[in-house]
Amino acid sequence: MALKNISNAAAATTPPFELDDDTVVTSAAETVVETAAPAAADAPAAAPRPAAKPPAVSTPRTTALAKPKVNMADHDVLGQLENVLPPVEYGEGERLTITNGAVFDGENRSLGDSITMTVLSWNYRYVVSPGDQGKEAKEHARYSMDGVTTTQGENIEEYLHMLRNEMGYTKAAKKEYMDIFGILEDSAKPSTLQGTALTLSASPDTVKTFKGFRRDLVVQGVLGRLPEALHDISVGVRLKVQTQARSGNGNNWTRGNFSLAE
Repeated sequence: MALKNISNAAAATTPPFELDDDTVVTSAAETVVETAAPAAADAPAAAPRPAAKPPAVSTPRTTALAKPKVNMADHDVLGQLENVLPPVEYGEGERLTITNGAVFDGENRSLGDSITMTVLSWNYRYVVSPGDQGKEAKEHARYSMDGVTTTQGENIEEYLHMLRNEMGYTKAAKKEYMDIFGILEDSAKPSTLQGTALTLSASPDTVKTFKGFRRDLVVQGVLGRLPEALHDISVGVRLKVQTQARSGNGNNWTRGNFSLAE
């Protein structure tokens, strides 16, 4: 009986075939099932790095400069001669007039159609005219040096209102004249007045041409184009006055045109 038990025990532990030397045998109780570890989840793709900004370039700051205003008075050559001397009254010294296509002196002698004079001073003067050529109307004419008050002390605007509305002179008006004082240098016709200080009377139409010429000189001054002789006007300004016959509305008259004397 003892031998039988030993034989059965050996059979239970002997494998039915030869095993390789490196084969490991385990009992059912010791069998371990190895499960592969889950693959790690793929990491999210890294976000692209933003491109580096170029370094800021500093721009020098500039300050806008206001353009200086041009002072026209600094270039008003003729304006600087206004009222340099007191106005010359009628009857004081020689006086020239522009009429009938020429320049005439106080004795009605013609100096021709042009003169050259050195202007030393000039001023406006005003005439309040009834606008009628009748003898009675001329008695109502008034004169003024400032354009505001007549030489008889009347307010010009009030006097004009009276002429138009109370006396029936509907064409009454204030007219602007000029007196140009200087030395006569030359004339189209010979004159004994050459070299004499005198006054040239300018009519309203001639006043307009003078204003235009004065404005042109201001522009030339601003542009730096004035002749060198005008940089110093302490000795006056040499001007040429050329007469020009005019007509219109049944009337004939003569005006003077101004230019710089050569």
